[in-house]
Amino acid sequence: MRPGTLQQIARDAVAPFFDYTLAQRSLNADTEWRDQAQEELEEAEGYNAASIITRAAYNRLVAAIADYDTTLAAARSRLPEITAEVEVPEPQINEEDQPDPLFTTREEDWVAATRPLVARHRYIEDDE
Repeated sequence: MRPGTLQQIARDAVAPFFDYTLAQRSLNADTEWRDQAQEELEEAEGYNAASIITRAAYNRLVAAIADYDTTLAAARSRLPEITAEVEVPEPQINEEDQPDPLFTTREEDWVAATRPLVARHRYIEDDE
C-alpha cells in the first residue's frame, strides 16, 4: 500500500461520526469564559485588596526561595564530593535450571536457526 492510504481509509470511515469543529468551538468557549471570569474578578469589590495581598505573599515567597537556595549552597559547600562508585554484583544464574532455548546460532546461521521457530508459530512441521 502507499503510505497514508490506510490512515485515509480510517479517517473516511469515521468522518460521519467526527465533529471537526469541536476543538475550535471548545477553545472559543474556554477563551470567552476566561475573559468573562477575569472581568468579573476585576470588577469585584475586594479585587484590589486581594491583588495586593497575593502580590505581597508572592514577593515573600520569592525571597524565601532565594534564602533557601543560598542556605542550601552554603551547606553543600561544606560537604565533600562523593566519588565512590557502586559495585554492581554479577547475576548468579544456575545454567542447569535453564530451559532449552527456542533457537541458537551456535551451529547455524540466523536464518536457518529461526526456521523452526517460524514453523512453530505457523503450526506447521519444519520440513523445509
